[in-house]
Amino acid sequence: MSNILLAKNETLAPENVRFLLGSTRNRIVPIRLEAITTIEAVGGFAVVHTVGGRFILRETLTTLEKVLPGSTFARMNHSLILNISQIEELQVLGAGGNHFQMKDGRIVALTLHLREMESLLHHATN
Repeated sequence: MSNILLAKNETLAPENVRFLLGSTRNRIVPIRLEAITTIEAVGGFAVVHTVGGRFILRETLTTLEKVLPGSTFARMNHSLILNISQIEELQVLGAGGNHFQMKDGRIVALTLHLREMESLLHHATN
């Protein structure tokens, strides 16, 4: 079973993805894309962080990166996808250590230099 929900008879493309299906405590729930703050790789799984909790998907970040809208989601490194609409601010700490403050209060640390982050975010929004 796929963790990606589409409208009936639509192909697997970013503009057609409506929800992701996440599991938590023996339940499977639909996750609205706009509720997602970050997606982290943990082995062959993805941990989806939302404003309402945390969910597990049996998908890789590579698969999710292909189906999530690039105008909203950016792959920041090999283990992290960010919903750029959920970024509150960027905290520049210097020496390549930077943090994103997410709207849900979480701090996401990155080791990218400021220019690399700007390039990734620019690419995601264009």
